[in-house]
Amino acid sequence: YHDRVMSSRALVGMASIYKEQGDVHKSLHLYQNVVQLTRDTEYRQGLSHSLHALGDLLLALNKPRKALDHLLESTEVFAELEDKESEAEVWEKIGNIYAQNLQEHKDALAAWDKARNLQMILDDQVSALEMLEKMGQLARQQLGETNQALKYFHNAFDLSVKLGDRS
Repeated sequence: YHDRVMSSRALVGMASIYKEQGDVHKSLHLYQNVVQLTRDTEYRQGLSHSLHALGDLLLALNKPRKALDHLLESTEVFAELEDKESEAEVWEKIGNIYAQNLQEHKDALAAWDKARNLQMILDDQVSALEMLEKMGQLARQQLGETNQALKYFHNAFDLSVKLGDRS
């Protein structure tokens, strides 16, 4: 087990370097191997991060649907590991993909709401405020749902007042 975990870490290092050097296909192949290796060894922490990295790489290759598959799975593993910070980060990214790449705005709102809820649990109110603002802008500009946008902006305002009271 230990040697396979170490192998997966070495493959991640190589995949990262190939990505930096612009050889994205070699990097993609290595990340796919890492995902399989971490699945086989049930190395959940390695799996969560390799799924996230593979999703990022697929997104860079303009394959948002394939990226989503891996990113969504990574949120499940991050949740299992109780890594709320990473889970929130990935939910925000998923929302961005739905909003910007796929124009699936309701799914974007749902993903950003998951990120916001996690950020509130983590007491990361600044990030939660940013989520509410993004949600309000999307509801207003893309969906034309002014009442829903007002709710998001009211919540953002209330949160910003709370933040102001702290300083």
